[in-house]
Amino acid sequence: MLASCLKKYLSTLGGETRTYKVYQLTKKASSREPLTAGDDTRETQRLILVAHGDECFVSGLEIFEYTSVRRSDDSKDGKETTRRTVYISKIDTTGHAAARGVTKRLVLAYLASQPAGTTVHVFARAQPQYLFAQSAKDARKRVLSDRQLVKWWYQVLDGVDGTRFWSVPGVDDELTALLDIGQPRPPIGDSTPTRWHYGHAYKRDALAQNVIPRFPDDSKARFLASVDQPDLTVDDYWTLLGYSEECGAGKLTGIFVVELKTKNEENDASDGDNDDDNAMEDDTYTHLWNEFMDLQFDSDATNASSWQKWKKACLAHARQFEVTTLGTSPDTNAPAGGSGAPVHVTTLAPKKKGDAAPIHTLTVKRPANNHHDAEKTTIHVLTPKRRKQ
Repeated sequence: MLASCLKKYLSTLGGETRTYKVYQLTKKASSREPLTAGDDTRETQRLILVAHGDECFVSGLEIFEYTSVRRSDDSKDGKETTRRTVYISKIDTTGHAAARGVTKRLVLAYLASQPAGTTVHVFARAQPQYLFAQSAKDARKRVLSDRQLVKWWYQVLDGVDGTRFWSVPGVDDELTALLDIGQPRPPIGDSTPTRWHYGHAYKRDALAQNVIPRFPDDSKARFLASVDQPDLTVDDYWTLLGYSEECGAGKLTGIFVVELKTKNEENDASDGDNDDDNAMEDDTYTHLWNEFMDLQFDSDATNASSWQKWKKACLAHARQFEVTTLGTSPDTNAPAGGSGAPVHVTTLAPKKKGDAAPIHTLTVKRPANNHHDAEKTTIHVLTPKRRKQ
């Protein structure tokens, strides 16, 4: 699923030809404390890393996925309600030139791989680096301020089909929040329905302890745990959050909640694209995570060295695939509104014993514009063989 979506989104990168290799580490689903009161919850953790060819890392994404089951209070009814929740915990880039534009497409591709009805949570809080240690020391890395980061998330999620909520703790109205992050406000008198709802995504008088999800390393959850008021409503909690250490004292943070609507077509494809292949036990995942966090990325040299160390330690445990993009060539004679050349996508499925490996080809047409020929992109997705049990 993710591989299919990354083919689509990374193929829109222009410029020179580049090859990206994507590596996914997945921890097996396990039971955990309920996200909210009354739920039985299972958690899966993923780390997705993007490398520029065989040179170095350029982008990364850490996600927690939850499946929560709530049983009816009516013992005779016995009905169960299942909810899928995603918490995007960390995103980061290195200072390498090939990182430009990759992180946005990585996020969009991941969200496009999720089923309709999934609720996505983001807590946008600026830090010099989240995944790539010492990368902020690389002068070429663009480290976003708190306002720039909230604006970045607003613009990225604005293109996602779903019901969207956002808020800046401590800011009561949307126009002021838009001004604070530098996002253009709608013209005066514009009656176009907004794609966003400003504020939290919960019933105002609901008890905060019952509905605010508790994610790992989440400032909202830590603050909720520190407030010893079991009858605190969501509205009152949201007001206090604006004065908390994480969200107040001159800091600007953004909270985003999106319930996905569009059913992704790639989810129905039976091409062997299973994101849970190579899922590992908790202790193995934790060991590999710690190996990664011990690396350094303050320059191209240390990035390349860390990349080589990571491959030796972790490559055998990662699910991996490759994307090659071919940039466009200027042509002032290209007609406007042309039909455009096709984009050929080839998927190489794992070879089964005694069978030839099937090759699936998808052709997508992309229109040309006044200044460029239609972009032609060839993408190869390599799915490794599963390790023997």
